[in-house]
Amino acid sequence: MTLTTVSVVVVSHGRPEDLLKCLTALRQQTHANFEIVVVADASSLSAVDLQGVAATQVFDVANISQARNIGIALSAGELIAFIDDDAVAEPRWLEHLSGAFLDQKVGAAGGFVLGRNGISLQWAGQSIDATGTDHTLAIEADKTAVPQVAPGFAVRTQGTNMMFRREVLRRLGGFDPAFAFYLEDSDLNMRIAADEIQTAIAPLAVVHHAFAPNANRRADRGPADLHEIGASSAVFHCKYLRERDWAPAREAMFNAQRRRLLGFMVDGRSEPRRVEQCLDGLLRGYDEGMLRQSGNFPELSERNTEFQPFSSDRHDPAEDCVLHGHWRERHRLRRQAAELTTSGHRVSLFLLHQTSFFHRMRYRMPGYWEQSGGVYGKSDRADPLWAYWRTADRLRREVERIGAVRFPSEHFG
Repeated sequence: MTLTTVSVVVVSHGRPEDLLKCLTALRQQTHANFEIVVVADASSLSAVDLQGVAATQVFDVANISQARNIGIALSAGELIAFIDDDAVAEPRWLEHLSGAFLDQKVGAAGGFVLGRNGISLQWAGQSIDATGTDHTLAIEADKTAVPQVAPGFAVRTQGTNMMFRREVLRRLGGFDPAFAFYLEDSDLNMRIAADEIQTAIAPLAVVHHAFAPNANRRADRGPADLHEIGASSAVFHCKYLRERDWAPAREAMFNAQRRRLLGFMVDGRSEPRRVEQCLDGLLRGYDEGMLRQSGNFPELSERNTEFQPFSSDRHDPAEDCVLHGHWRERHRLRRQAAELTTSGHRVSLFLLHQTSFFHRMRYRMPGYWEQSGGVYGKSDRADPLWAYWRTADRLRREVERIGAVRFPSEHFG
């Protein structure tokens, strides 16, 4: 496989610990020809070790489209990938995502996204229509595909796990600054589809997304403010719907957000007064979005800078370590995992106990993967709630389950 040059753009604001974890995982990628570009607020840039990062830019405006366009301008790779600061990429993320572009007709690609437990799928392939509504696509879990969608639809890439040809971004103008927080990736997907450019979904290009809190979202994933969702929805409707369809789309969007808020209230994570405030902000945002000017794209040159490949000692596949033991040994094993990580190994730690507890995967600093759960418990959405395993067989199964996303192809093809 030709090692195409890849630029990875990370946009961050006010989350230096998350940014550090994201960059640490990027440093463990198996793809050998990539650079890292960070666009963040000054305090985050000053708090994080940026050794080996190709370029940085201070940006403190609450507009992710503008920040990503800055990242594009600072990038020099033939392919440009995007990942959020509250996400961590599996080691073979760039390898699998860039592999989709071996098909010269592919101009965009996205991968699967796992939720904060590291096991459940948060996103697994969708299309989007002119109202901004998502529709599930049938995607095989181990094979890159180019889904075909109906006219007026687009294959959607999730903002925290997507990659584009530089030429496609340059020709289309990048991200529309009218979308400050929401639907910015979907708008680009719609323009890509209108230009008859193919989009691939690479299930083995996996990132773990924590959904960290921000100005629009609380720590429990409940909405803190829906103003920008309303505003971006209005911009999207104006761009892709006939005027007579605006009102029905607005009502459908409002009802969907209302159902979501009521679900949080039923779960005890919100209160009636908060629901009312959020819905009021949603409608005010929609009215404001109807007045926004869309399509004010920056000029993106073919290349402004020289490619600066990330400079670190590449991992020898023989140095990938798998540690395992009983949960009661976790403190000793975590210390061992941290020591091995610090010395340059890429470490996966498995902590099992004789229960049927569900499994959980997390990325721990200084940079190792830890999976914990019951020997008889569930670690895949297709697993039964309880199944008998010998401990050694269960460990072997879990290593094989993650092999294609975690370990180099010299170990797992």
